[in-house]
Amino acid sequence: MVTWDDHEVSNNYAADIQEKGQPRAEFLERRASAYLAFYEHMPLRRAAIPKGSSMALYRRYDFGDLMRLYMLDTRQYRSDQACGDGNKPTCAEIEDASRTLLGTAQEAWLAKELAGSKAQWNVLGQQILFTFQDFDPGPVDQLNMDSWSGYPHARKRLVDSLRTSNARNPVILTGDVHASWVGQVHTEPRDVSSPCVAAEFVGTSISSGGDGAETTERAERMKTVNPQIRYFNGRRGYVRCEMTATNWRTDYRLLEYVVKPGSPVDTRASFVLEAGNSIPRPA
Repeated sequence: MVTWDDHEVSNNYAADIQEKGQPRAEFLERRASAYLAFYEHMPLRRAAIPKGSSMALYRRYDFGDLMRLYMLDTRQYRSDQACGDGNKPTCAEIEDASRTLLGTAQEAWLAKELAGSKAQWNVLGQQILFTFQDFDPGPVDQLNMDSWSGYPHARKRLVDSLRTSNARNPVILTGDVHASWVGQVHTEPRDVSSPCVAAEFVGTSISSGGDGAETTERAERMKTVNPQIRYFNGRRGYVRCEMTATNWRTDYRLLEYVVKPGSPVDTRASFVLEAGNSIPRPA
């Protein structure tokens, strides 16, 4: 079950806005070609056949009453990144409550689907990091304007939906950042004493970025002001998740190196969720 992020079309594109200012008509032609190529090469059903530069990608899958999986699209309908994009100190634009990541229709669809779910686990498969991240330990927040942290009102609407929908055991699965992270999603983004509405497990890349490293200076600095971040590893690999009616387990399967053949793979870290408790604990 696949979804896209930005590089199927163009780095950090936002709806019909291209990062480097390509004219809109040209960019939509480029987007139409990219969406068609994506459809032709990915395991997608007939309902997803592109219509010009648009493609219906967000959808849900039910696995009995054990899991409902929502595959989201945070690229096609989003507002432009605030403050000039990048990792930046906040600016006034970020507080515009009309800014969106999912778009009005997808946001309403997700809220309705969550409210009607009878599944034990409600899993959001989506692109960009959801756990709040401040990149600067100083007095001014420095945020990744392309992530959910750069869209605080849209993020709060989804947190509120997860909190009030009564959808059981929300879990967020994420990609994008070429590293492994574990985060806690609280009603107050950086206050871990406030209610935790979901756990987030971020999977690393398989090969891009080379071998990577166990940690980075930036990650260690971030940990000092982001108690909601529980784990980081910069190696390559994948995430394995297993669930039963009572427990969820996430294993971070990582490699020592990818620039040559033969690396062993091992479970570098594991986290467990107990049904009814959204705070992940080390296994």
